[in-house]
Amino acid sequence: QGMSGSPIIQDGKLVGAVSGKDIADAIKNQYKIDIDKKKINLSDPIKTAGQHKVEIRIYTGVITSVIVNIMI
Repeated sequence: QGMSGSPIIQDGKLVGAVSGKDIADAIKNQYKIDIDKKKINLSDPIKTAGQHKVEIRIYTGVITSVIVNIMI
C-alpha cells in the first residue's frame, strides 16, 4: 500500500518529501497501529525512491527499525 499525503509523483519523480507524519499515517492505515510521529527518527524527510531504514523509538531505550519502501 502506498502513502497518502504531501508527497506526489510528477514525471516519474518524487515531488515533495515523505515525513514522519506520512510514515505514521501509513503504519496506521496498513497495520492499525498508532505511532506518534515524534517517535519516528528521521534526520531529514525522505526525498528519493527506494528502501529506507527508519528508526522508531517505542519507549525510552527501546528502538526498532522498519524499512520504508518508496515506490514511484
